[in-house]
Amino acid sequence: MKEIHIHTLFGAALLSGIAGIFLIRYGISVGIVFLWLPFLSAANSVRGMAKYGLGTGNASIGYWGTAVGATSAFVASLPFSCGSTPLLYVAVVVTISLVIGLATGVLADKVIRMRIPRIELNSAVIAASTALITAGFLLILGNNYCLYPFIYIVITLAVLHPYNASTGAGENQKRTLMLALVEACMTTLVIGIVAMLASGSEMPVSDDVAIVVVSACGLVIAVVAWYRLVKSDIYEIRWTGYSPAEH
Repeated sequence: MKEIHIHTLFGAALLSGIAGIFLIRYGISVGIVFLWLPFLSAANSVRGMAKYGLGTGNASIGYWGTAVGATSAFVASLPFSCGSTPLLYVAVVVTISLVIGLATGVLADKVIRMRIPRIELNSAVIAASTALITAGFLLILGNNYCLYPFIYIVITLAVLHPYNASTGAGENQKRTLMLALVEACMTTLVIGIVAMLASGSEMPVSDDVAIVVVSACGLVIAVVAWYRLVKSDIYEIRWTGYSPAEH
């Protein structure tokens, strides 16, 4: 199966992420599903860099991208309110994350000399995708800055883990991105639960409940689809009749 090009996936994630932020801003909480695509875009770029001989060392290569993206959204939320100036806020978040993400990629290539093809592009994509997700989560949690470290951690785990869990000779983009979707649904489910707990009301807010329900449904569907891909790929393995030690 032909792989999805990085530009195509990021372009779709950019539009989807912006749409999700605007929907959440105007009270349509289930717009959080539009943030799932940026998760896939970021995970795909982690895969794009880490597969060049780094293997499970993908955490070190992806941390700076997610850190740049999450911090860009957080810093931009201080002078620019998404509630009052959503268009300006989103423009600032995307611009800052792309520029700094690109700069860190150039630094890694030209100064640290990591010699990874297209590291600049992948670094910028991870940063921008993470920034969109963070901006959406900050909106849902009411700009509760005390939860920023938590937001950063859950996003980073969901972005870095898919390739790390799928790496090996049989790794392919389709299964890795499906696992990224599983973790994206799981993350938004957790955010919905945290939003309910942070609301302080005795009865859960309907918007937060909607996030939990939609995320749970998406999680079930994604897990089933991912498991089918795993079984399909396993069928390619054939038993030779010999144990590994006898080969």
